[in-house]
Amino acid sequence: FLMEVDMEGAIRRMEERYVADLRSTLRTANVRHRGVRRKSEGGIDITLRTVSDQDKARETILRELPDLELTAVEKGAPDRVRARLSQRAKDELSEFALEQNITALRNRIDELGVAEPVVQRQGDRRIVVQLPGVQDTARAKRILGRTATLEMMLVDEEHNVDSA
Repeated sequence: FLMEVDMEGAIRRMEERYVADLRSTLRTANVRHRGVRRKSEGGIDITLRTVSDQDKARETILRELPDLELTAVEKGAPDRVRARLSQRAKDELSEFALEQNITALRNRIDELGVAEPVVQRQGDRRIVVQLPGVQDTARAKRILGRTATLEMMLVDEEHNVDSA
């Protein structure tokens, strides 16, 4: 079997979590905005109340959410900023998603009782699964193909929970 990890879906879910993080971070820093929205093509648009808030917003986001990169949205929209996951954050997410999927697949293979299964990474998104001796391939596909959502939750180790 050849399986592929849905990296676009993982990135989309991560960006959706960052929408809430951005709202909270900007509110805490007293940066007023009119909206924080994830764009369907990827990225997050932040519409500020005033153009003068842009420098403070950029500084706050870069300091508090280092996995995001900021760019200008377009000419004629100086009150807006676009945030995107950095390549480093995408690479970490990809690595995490692959490892978690490999672990989940190995656990599912245990249900099949296969003596010497092979589960290995192939490239950036794919996982090869070999199940020698399995007769019921339909059952194997059903067990291996169960949909599961694996999510990466970031842990902030820099700040003390007691001081919050």
